Amino acid sequence: MNIRLFLRFLCLMALSTGLSACSGDEDYRYPSVLLEFATVTTDADGAVVALLPDEGNEMNVATDRTGSRFRPNASLRVVCHYEVHGGNRTAPEAELHSIYAVPVTPPLEAVEGGLKTDPVDVISIWKGR
Repeated sequence: MNIRLFLRFLCLMALSTGLSACSGDEDYRYPSVLLEFATVTTDADGAVVALLPDEGNEMNVATDRTGSRFRPNASLRVVCHYEVHGGNRTAPEAELHSIYAVPVTPPLEAVEGGLKTDPVDVISIWKGR
């Protein structure tokens, strides 16, 4: 008799725990982030202060959730997840969620007509080994 009572108690506890774990799921909203190549500018401490996407206008970085530090007073290419906020009236502000530096090597020889800085487009992809 005591075993049946104990099993009912366990089932009741498991059910109440399972139901309480599901509460609050509808309150979470995944942020509307963009994943892009961009050029970022750092300040004297190496913190990211400005973001220039390939297809867009430069914006100030309001919040850097990554806390990344790069070379001071430099511009560098990165791949980043960021969210655009309204900011002030003149320009929107960015909130960085992730940032990864892209290795870029300087050209070894002079190029006729200068270097092209257009964004890269994917022409084709094929599955290989």
